[in-house]
Amino acid sequence: MKHSSLFLNCCILSLCMLFSCNNDSSKVFEGCSLTQKPEFQTIETENAYEGINIDYCNGLTPNISLLDFNNADTIKLLGWAIDQNNNTALKDIILQIGDTYIKGSYGNPRNDVKEALGCNSENVGFIFSFSKDLLTDKTGFVANQISIIKITKDEKAYSPIKFDLRKNVTIPTLTEHIRNEEFANGGIYVDSYTNGTDTIHINNYAQSKMITLYGWAFDTEAKAKLDNLYLKLGNNVFTATLAERQDVQTAFGLEENNVGFICEIPAYLFKNANGEFIDKIDFIGISHSGDFMYNPKTFNLTIE
Repeated sequence: MKHSSLFLNCCILSLCMLFSCNNDSSKVFEGCSLTQKPEFQTIETENAYEGINIDYCNGLTPNISLLDFNNADTIKLLGWAIDQNNNTALKDIILQIGDTYIKGSYGNPRNDVKEALGCNSENVGFIFSFSKDLLTDKTGFVANQISIIKITKDEKAYSPIKFDLRKNVTIPTLTEHIRNEEFANGGIYVDSYTNGTDTIHINNYAQSKMITLYGWAFDTEAKAKLDNLYLKLGNNVFTATLAERQDVQTAFGLEENNVGFICEIPAYLFKNANGEFIDKIDFIGISHSGDFMYNPKTFNLTIE
């Protein structure tokens, strides 16, 4: 939803008058950063995610509690938030990143929310726009999550609503090695969404927030577990979690049983920036010794 720059500037000015703000335009682009931590009486709630929704994170529709900040230098969050106890608009909304607090641009018209929830005002939309640099502190540590704090008209604060961040994973630069073809499946097998083929068929996509891929994989030459296993889906890379698979160890006479894997991928990442489904996913195993990587094992994707 587009708004004039005059409207946004007025929103930002009114927000900044409520608290002492540091308007560092190099880091915060819509909203203002606070010079001190805001203090409010806290309102506890049974469902933290009630009365708030992030509709878009850099143009993508996010999973309810997982945000992807990896593919852009500027982070833009658009959504809506209300005081669910009174079904009214809030006074303010604050984003916390580590020790940094940002007052968002709150009060943007969202008539769709007013009609759907019957709240007292349509001015419940918010925008946060800030530099990705805010996710890194002086030691280089990247934040694991952000929190959103809703401030009511009577200046009370709901408990912080936490959103986990998907870390950007980098595949190590190692010599690529062609896998021994002793195993027809290349030593990698996906149990979920497959029928023993090289195609992963996801038939419940519309109902899924998270797609969980699990199976087994091992170093076919060392006949041992892999040092690591990466999954590459479009521009996104994930690290699989290794798990015990006694059945696979016994079947192939392996040295170790930690040859199972599991990887959870947010469903929205199966589409590219144009909204088109990605048609393949690569599994890249790092050898047991960690000295080289096997050439990718590619699975085709069919999604309904």
